[in-house]
Amino acid sequence: MSKMILHTGAQRVSEEEVRAVITPPPTATWYPLNHAKFLDETKEQLGAAGFDVVREQHALARAGDRYFSVLDLKNQQSQDDYSWVVGLRNSHDQAFSAAIAGGTRVFVCDNLAFSGDEMLQRKHTRFAERDIKFLTSQLVGRLGASFTKTAAHIEAYKSREISALEAHHLVISAVDCRAVLPSQIPNILNRWRHPEFEAFKPRNVWSFMNACTGGGAEIVQQQQVKRGVALHGLFDGFCDLLHN
Repeated sequence: MSKMILHTGAQRVSEEEVRAVITPPPTATWYPLNHAKFLDETKEQLGAAGFDVVREQHALARAGDRYFSVLDLKNQQSQDDYSWVVGLRNSHDQAFSAAIAGGTRVFVCDNLAFSGDEMLQRKHTRFAERDIKFLTSQLVGRLGASFTKTAAHIEAYKSREISALEAHHLVISAVDCRAVLPSQIPNILNRWRHPEFEAFKPRNVWSFMNACTGGGAEIVQQQQVKRGVALHGLFDGFCDLLHN
């Protein structure tokens, strides 16, 4: 599930408002990239690779100088219980490089926290606009392989049934690897024993992982990606996927 957390001055805006932002002129050493052009190039490369953008979130800060975006994607491999996402970040005030990240776990925040399964950045130097096509195509190419691997792992999670005893062992292991907090254990076990959604009623690793991540509001948002990565590592090991 994509997340864009705004708490240091950025405001959610429409795509039209993003397109209305005027790119400042370059200097001798700094060449700003147009926000809308970055967005358009990303969408074009995603479309060429067979991805449809099904949901967009955009935000601007510092009078349009800083741009953040999250795109929810769908393709032929997409499932109903998880989706692919891509995040963008760009600046007109030399605060940070243009960056694009993608995966099933993307966190884009106006406090400059920015990460995903795959990530590439490009400084605002000469030929930045020319190179953005290469940047986006390279990232999309990586995403294809990453998404395929992730989909295979999720299917393995779904096929690996677990007992109540194994679930209790996993939640303690999740605490040990700092993927969840000790205070979360009662809520995790409650979500595991009484799943809210039909998709998570099967007694398998996929349902248990979603019991672990279902209470995301209970923890600091910036920690969710790191903990999600730790959970995937834990469950990959449990399902014997670490060498796949």
